[in-house]
Amino acid sequence: MGRPDPGGDTGVSILQIGPAGLVLQGDMAALRLSPRGPFRFYAPCCGTPIATTLTSRTLPFAGLLAGLVTSPERLGPVRAHVNMTGMDGKLTHRHMGRMVRGIFANAGGAYLRGEARVTPFFDAQTGRPVVEPQVIDKARKIGIYRDL
Repeated sequence: MGRPDPGGDTGVSILQIGPAGLVLQGDMAALRLSPRGPFRFYAPCCGTPIATTLTSRTLPFAGLLAGLVTSPERLGPVRAHVNMTGMDGKLTHRHMGRMVRGIFANAGGAYLRGEARVTPFFDAQTGRPVVEPQVIDKARKIGIYRDL
């Protein structure tokens, strides 16, 4: 579910939430586009992206494709536009500060509610990811981008 940006490109709507309320069913796999990149969880059966998370559960955060939400109208208005291509071809952002403040405010609330470490992406006891992310090597990554 993309929404047009002012530069004319179609973007991707990402829902940024704390993962405590997520319930996932079925198998999950994960990958990283670089050895230090974020974790990208997906359904191994069909390759459908599930969420992108940080590499630990320290900051309770998950980015989900909004198009996977069954009732996207309930999400409310778009609050920020990030990494849009402007008319001059340069990346531009709108309300990025608001987005970052929201992430940290939500994380603070999760700590106050005792939900900060509740996540379907990391093991409750060890804090390690529930599945070991596969690091994509440079040659495969180039092939993936070429096929888009």
